[in-house]
Amino acid sequence: ACVARFFNFEAASGYTEGRTLVSAKARPTAVKDWLARGRKWNTVMPLGVVGHKREPGTFVAQWWSWWREIQPSEREWLRPGVLSTPETADWSQLAKLRRRNGLLQVMATLLWWGDHVATDPNYMNEWTGAVTDVLWVLEELLKVGPDE
Repeated sequence: ACVARFFNFEAASGYTEGRTLVSAKARPTAVKDWLARGRKWNTVMPLGVVGHKREPGTFVAQWWSWWREIQPSEREWLRPGVLSTPETADWSQLAKLRRRNGLLQVMATLLWWGDHVATDPNYMNEWTGAVTDVLWVLEELLKVGPDE
């Protein structure tokens, strides 16, 4: 459902390039590395590499900080991994995050994270929560329509 909503979001704007970039502030290291490697879709980025050790928990914390950073101010941080779902919010900035410089980056992270939990279910609940939240945001964006 989340992937379908993402494509609905892109289609609603005619698959045009967004006018805004996803914030680099708090962006997970895996995204920085992926962008530096030319956004190759055939590469699943390792999560939470610290030095030579993989620490997926680091990625999870980075992901939620980044996701929180790009949300409208009306969305409150209720507890780790849970943001409020207000009835109204200013979605205008998020609506501009389209194509390769936009929410596609968020979708890529969910892909890598999902690939990781397929072999290490320790972060399944966090991943499910992230997918659910991204789906909710996409549905809200579809309600307000594309940016002008």
